[in-house]
Amino acid sequence: MRICFYTENYVAGGVDSVIVNTINNWPSRRDEILLICNSSNEGLKKIIKKKIRRAYKLIIPPLVLAHEVPQKISSSTIHSLGRILWFYGKYIMSIYNAIKLMRLLKEFNPDVLFIHNGGYPGAETAQVAAISARFAGIKKRFMTIHNLAQKPHLFQIFPEFVIDRLVENNATLICVSKRGGMELKKNRFFNRDPLVIYNGVEEDSKISNPNLLRKKLGIRSDTKIVGMVGAVERRKGQEDLLRALKILKERGFPYSIKCLIIGKGTKENEKQIKKSIEAFDLNEVVVLCGFVESINDYYSIFDVVVLPSTAYESCPMVILEAMSKGIPIISTDVGGVSEIISNKYSGLIVPAGDPARLAETLADILSDSQLASKIGKNGRKEFLTRFTAKKMASEYYRLASAPNRGYIVQCATAFVL
Repeated sequence: MRICFYTENYVAGGVDSVIVNTINNWPSRRDEILLICNSSNEGLKKIIKKKIRRAYKLIIPPLVLAHEVPQKISSSTIHSLGRILWFYGKYIMSIYNAIKLMRLLKEFNPDVLFIHNGGYPGAETAQVAAISARFAGIKKRFMTIHNLAQKPHLFQIFPEFVIDRLVENNATLICVSKRGGMELKKNRFFNRDPLVIYNGVEEDSKISNPNLLRKKLGIRSDTKIVGMVGAVERRKGQEDLLRALKILKERGFPYSIKCLIIGKGTKENEKQIKKSIEAFDLNEVVVLCGFVESINDYYSIFDVVVLPSTAYESCPMVILEAMSKGIPIISTDVGGVSEIISNKYSGLIVPAGDPARLAETLADILSDSQLASKIGKNGRKEFLTRFTAKKMASEYYRLASAPNRGYIVQCATAFVL
């Protein structure tokens, strides 16, 4: 079979990793792999090109991307006009992109198309790809939605309704959590239940020396290290984590603590985080590491991983990565998190937007080595059972190998864990 993966993305992150993990663990080595990806995706260089281990063909589509149009307009007046044009003009661009994609897909003629969309509606060309693929003669078409769906803007309800129905009629929808599927039907115009395939991560066979990294960062061996991995943006909850650390500092926590925040964001968001670190007097506690390619090295020194998100999480990769390493995880009860973590067994769940509760839970896990060890070991067991990259890839392979699309829709519940 010729298997094609499609994505439009801009910030390196989880979607890129899922594509890489799926390709690397694809059960059939005889299948030909194609990847269509926009050149402006920073994950193309940082993740995809560096980590795919098997032969594949990379295709850069000749499309006009709506995300890039307003950024190319400098004048403030024209910029405002550009935003208005983007609000509705993206639908006109979608027609142009649909024709380009249909020709591109006809040229390469894959047997199966897997579209990976960061959220929904997410990338406009992801929706377009689902529709164009049918006219290109591709019989098996899937769209995986990696985050929770958002309601359409009031003034875009009609065109979004039309697009949603076209997408549903031309592609089998997949969500990475049951909650993601519920939100998709609640907030959008879909009738059928999507399939559910949880994300999976690979175990990194590389053995890191934690002492070397601690020495490089100037962190003593008796210092407890709190790790947070994710884009620097409001919904990820970095501000709540800083407030929790401030509480621990004011209470005179008995251990020395360092918090490493890994990830990047817009200049505005990173500037705001730096201001908060200064305001909370946490300059000696918090280190902003930016984007890190060798994330495995950092996991080797974390005593606990925290995901304090306030919204829009479906199946966070950072939780799966921490579980694969046997690192205890503390996460807020957002989106599909409770489907991954069994509270007080394979992880600890706290309410979103509650820094005081987060501070208490951090104190518990950092002060009790037996609790931390138990949570970490149980998390690793859950990972091996449910969230390996091989398991994820095998489920996508099942879909690719299914007799026809009608059969796939009928057996949807078989993929819901």
